[in-house]
Amino acid sequence: QAPVAARVVAETPDTPRGTKDTIALTVRLDRELYLRLKRHGVGFRPRKTSQDILVEALKAYLAQAEAEDV
Repeated sequence: QAPVAARVVAETPDTPRGTKDTIALTVRLDRELYLRLKRHGVGFRPRKTSQDILVEALKAYLAQAEAEDV
């Protein structure tokens, strides 16, 4: 069975973009981390945007943190 974080990411619908139901968040990355992110985004099939990767990572992180709180 998939870890809790992986299940939550897979079951959560995509985040709407450009709507009143979203909040813009800016993140600053050092050059190395940014280049690694871009390499992985291009490597996914179908291609994933940085937005998609970061949203999935945040959902996985929060699911794990919430599971640890239980």
